[in-house]
Amino acid sequence: MFGDAGEYIAEPGKRIDLDEFAGRDEAAQHGRSQAAWIYAMFQDVSDSGGNPEAVFTLDEMIDDIMLYWLPNASASSAQLYWESAKSMMAGPPPFFPMATPTAISMFPKEQVRISQRWAESRFQKLVRFNELPRGGHFAALEQPEVFVQELRQSFAKLRS
Repeated sequence: MFGDAGEYIAEPGKRIDLDEFAGRDEAAQHGRSQAAWIYAMFQDVSDSGGNPEAVFTLDEMIDDIMLYWLPNASASSAQLYWESAKSMMAGPPPFFPMATPTAISMFPKEQVRISQRWAESRFQKLVRFNELPRGGHFAALEQPEVFVQELRQSFAKLRS
């Protein structure tokens, strides 16, 4: 189910390590390592063929990096990966169908892949399941018009 994303879930610290180049400035050291890891994510889980500059502007990537670095939010954002890895090692979770209305847009380069059949068994109120032709983990940046259209169509079904 997790495909190649397992390395991100298992240990984000395995990616590029630029700490030695940052010298003694801990803020710079942390920021450089974090920037390198996030850039690697743009390479690996976007629909860019490994060349994120073909899909994102440098400003977009720097803005994304700064949203983690400035408020010092990297630890809390990585918490999900740590908890997911810990949970997977403990065995499969108990299966309880969720009653919350759910819509799923599967972008082809998203690393976590689920099938419609699995989603229908997991979510009692699956209002939408759609597989898109382009996009990845950063779908809101990669395909903003399609992403907004998916949101609108999903919420329209919930309003009716």
